[in-house]
This record gives sequence, C-alpha cells and structure tokens, in this order.
Amino acid sequence: MVERWPALFTERQVFAEFNRIASRNLEGDFFEALDQYAPRFIELFKTKKGAVGHKLGELMQHMSWMTPDVTVLGSVVLKGIPILLGEDSSEFFKTCSDTARDEALEHITVGVLTVISEDGPHEGQSSVDLQPISTAIILEGA
Repeated sequence: MVERWPALFTERQVFAEFNRIASRNLEGDFFEALDQYAPRFIELFKTKKGAVGHKLGELMQHMSWMTPDVTVLGSVVLKGIPILLGEDSSEFFKTCSDTARDEALEHITVGVLTVISEDGPHEGQSSVDLQPISTAIILEGA
C-alpha cells in the first residue's frame, strides 16, 4: 500500500487528495451529512426491538434528550449503525486507556481506537466516550 500511494498517510494528505480529485471537502461533507441524517437514525434506533433494540437503547442512554450535544449524537449514530446492520462492531471499535495505547495498537489490524484517560469513567463496550484523549483509525496495524 505504501508503494502504491506513498503520499496518503496523513489526514491532511487524504483530504487534499480527495479535494483535488472530487473538488469537495471530504471532512466537511461527512460531518454535514452526519448532522443531517443523525436525527432520523436516532428515530430508527428507538423503533428497534429485541436484542438489537436493547443494544441501541444502552447506547442511547448517553444522550441528553433536552439539549442533545452534536458530538454525542454523532458518536451514538456512528456506533449504532453497525449494531443496526447486525454486525459485530466489538472488533472494530476499540477503547483503551492512555497507558495501554501501545499494547492495544499491536493487537488491532483494522479498526477505530479511542484512547481515554485512565482516570476517566470506564463503562461498557457500548459506551460513548465523551472526552477521548485521541482517536485513531488503524489500517494494517499502523
């Protein structure tokens, strides 16, 4: 992969290449679409029953219904879509403490790793981490 696309290994480079090819702002378009469709996904999540509905309900407990935070809403939707589709997202979305980051990176081939403070509250796999130290997209272990 490095030989084929040597210049596409930072976020800035990927965004610049996408803008060059499609004349669109990839990050802006993604977050705009997420903001547009998130309320409808939440409505859809509420209608689900059974095991899927239970998992989605646990995930949605992190939201404040009076004044929903855009970050929390987006996080809930992104973590809920694989559940809605019947996929096991536990192997894709990983969370670790800041002291175990290097060890966690060794064990992930592809996925999203959220690094949280060791002092912060720890909840289940379906939790929404509201104050991550960092988030990384892992491809081929890097």
